[in-house]
Amino acid sequence: MEQLAIITGANTGIGFALAQRLLEESAESKICLNICLSCRNYDKAVRAKSLLLSKYNCSANQIFIETVDTSSIQSVLKFTKAIKEKFFKIDYFYLNAGIMPVSKVDFSLFFTFNLFYVIKILTTGCDILKQLDEDTQDGMKSVFQTNVFGHIIMIFELLEILCKSQSKVIFTGSSAAREDSFSIDDIEHRFGADPYGSSKFLLDVLVIELNRLFNSKGVYFYTCCPGLVMSQVTYNLMPYWVWNLILVPIIRLVRMFSSFYTLDPLNGAEALLYLSMIRKCDQRERPSVFGG
Repeated sequence: MEQLAIITGANTGIGFALAQRLLEESAESKICLNICLSCRNYDKAVRAKSLLLSKYNCSANQIFIETVDTSSIQSVLKFTKAIKEKFFKIDYFYLNAGIMPVSKVDFSLFFTFNLFYVIKILTTGCDILKQLDEDTQDGMKSVFQTNVFGHIIMIFELLEILCKSQSKVIFTGSSAAREDSFSIDDIEHRFGADPYGSSKFLLDVLVIELNRLFNSKGVYFYTCCPGLVMSQVTYNLMPYWVWNLILVPIIRLVRMFSSFYTLDPLNGAEALLYLSMIRKCDQRERPSVFGG
């Protein structure tokens, strides 16, 4: 029987690596897996599809492309309409797209004698990254709408097919999720300095509630941190040379003592792949939030 995996933010980083690992695993398991690359930029999605076809023994008919911008309600509704018209089931729904706009990096925080604080900075980006959040055309804050709201709209628009398919819905989470950055009175994080940490914590909370609402209907939700991965999002945080000449060598040393620093997107995708394969059970019996 054919299976379908939909991945948002699939043309680069964790999303693209996940598509690679799914194709590898499905080939080994003799499963006919179709993948829908859901990306903002159509041309980049086409390039990603070409790379997958050149590397893996799969048919062009197995890889679909749908454009979607999770920071636009109109785009999300157009996307969900197209999905319902093309597919009758969704086995795996990977909600991976996200942004972390950074306007400034405070390098002075690295010059501290507290090694544990430096490790925390490298792990979460807390304090060192000065984030810049803007309003979308829909009037919401861009980080909240891109990372959270757009994906939630997708879930409820596709809920009928998700229930019929007994789907697994897997969010890409982050260790940067911070409870102290989130306020129930300011879910868009209009008045704070850490919209990314707030959005990722909100996802952790929403996954628990979504499981409470929909486990009985056969839909299971997870959120998983892939670890610190060198992806487009990561490299956009600060100059390329800073990563390669200074931070990556340090991180490789720290990685000897902590498996969190996965570095390669393929390594980071392993945790998401694992969640695709574990047995479904009532989420009250197991955690819904996983680390990489």
